[in-house]
Amino acid sequence: MIRVLVADDEPLIVEGIRAVLAAAPGIEVVAQAADGRAAVAEAVRHRADVALLDVNMPLLDGLEVLAELGRRAPGVRAVMLTAFGTEPNVRRALRHGAAGFVLKNCAPDELVRAVRAAHQGEAFLSPAVTRLVLGMVPGATGTSGAGTGTAGTTGVVTGTSGAVTGRTGTSGAVTGTSGAATDMTDMTGMTGMAGGAAARRAREAADRLSALTARESQVLALVAEGLSNAEIGRRLRTSETTVKTYVSRVLAKLGCANRVQAALLARDAATRPGAG
Repeated sequence: MIRVLVADDEPLIVEGIRAVLAAAPGIEVVAQAADGRAAVAEAVRHRADVALLDVNMPLLDGLEVLAELGRRAPGVRAVMLTAFGTEPNVRRALRHGAAGFVLKNCAPDELVRAVRAAHQGEAFLSPAVTRLVLGMVPGATGTSGAGTGTAGTTGVVTGTSGAVTGRTGTSGAVTGTSGAATDMTDMTGMTGMAGGAAARRAREAADRLSALTARESQVLALVAEGLSNAEIGRRLRTSETTVKTYVSRVLAKLGCANRVQAALLARDAATRPGAG
């Protein structure tokens, strides 16, 4: 029996999830929580196998709960729930070990599959979130008017007049009031920093992937497409057991906690100049 904790501050969402999971064989909701602190406590108290965590909760948000569970109950597999899958939240959650990310408006069978996949040590993303994470949606990044570079450098567009504020570390604030040329120069410099960070991340990812054999690289490419072990087996004309072995080797060599982290690493490597 898969023991599940449901953590969300909206009672209707919790009751809906409980109803869906109650109808799924082999799954039992053993606890629920309406805030992040209670979620951590209940997950530990009831020895949950899988925790469904709302990204936005009082006291501790879902990402903070994820980090706390990693310290206090590392055996709990966390699946993040959100009404909207923004890339920064998704990437941050998955890089910190979340086993999945699903939208609250997903189909009931999708939620059940997410719980089962998490319990089996695999990762699960709603299709819409998969497209976002793997960069298949044009303009998925950089559309919010905020960009982040290295060394704590942040550029944020604020107000109704397009004023731009640049901050480096904790001092040296430079503020523009009307989108003047100097402000655009600041933003261009920050964009360059972000681009440089992305290039470094791509090189580091490519270096890590170089440890893989040709077959392992092939398996990773299919994992990055979002294929399950069974689907990869059919594609490569090999058994699912063999695929599981390859996936385990890939995760171990890359130092990834789950399949989605590996897929993100593959995506980073694919952005380096000359890749593909």
